[in-house]
Amino acid sequence: PAPGVWIWPLGRPATEPGWGNVTPIGITLARLARSQPPPAWDSPAYERERALFWIEQTKLDDDGRRIADKWAGDPGTVTPAGLWQEAALEILHKHKTQAEDAVAILAALNVAMHNSFIACWRDKFLYYTARPNQWVATFDKRWQPYLRTPRFPAYPSGHSTVSGAAATILTAFFPSESQTWDHMAKEASYSRIIAGIHWFMDGSGGLDLGERVARQVLEILQKP
Repeated sequence: PAPGVWIWPLGRPATEPGWGNVTPIGITLARLARSQPPPAWDSPAYERERALFWIEQTKLDDDGRRIADKWAGDPGTVTPAGLWQEAALEILHKHKTQAEDAVAILAALNVAMHNSFIACWRDKFLYYTARPNQWVATFDKRWQPYLRTPRFPAYPSGHSTVSGAAATILTAFFPSESQTWDHMAKEASYSRIIAGIHWFMDGSGGLDLGERVARQVLEILQKP
């Protein structure tokens, strides 16, 4: 394969490769927000990405492992989307939100996360960006990421995309808590970098995509 292109694991299928063709809610797939294209593998921008990633791996400590574990979201866990659900339920309880309003907020949150996953997976299998472990294996075959590398391309990050969407929705309804949502989204995004399975650009690109998907949902809700 060409340098920088994601390689399917031998004998193992990619995870949900068709999820990017699922129908989004409230908008056509053609109009669903798209991520910005990643830089070329041999560009100075990607060279910086690789250098920054490798430097960050030297910083992995107990705090980094805690963040990675918190947001891991492997099968059998509450998942990253579930963590956002829990945060939403907590803030609804804190504000003693009426049931009708709570349902509307949770509906917006879940539509945005649903649509963001579709947008993310569509773009993952459009760009086929290599995972960090493929690059590291070219010069250090002993290195392993802290968490198991998922079986789908890197860019954009799913954790970042869904978190960018969720944070945008919750900020719209609870702006006084905007710093909390921003911190959660950035922590979720960083968790995948320090875990050794994403580039920084996967995180920033995902957060941006998720935000734009959520804004589309908010625009739909505002229509009469």
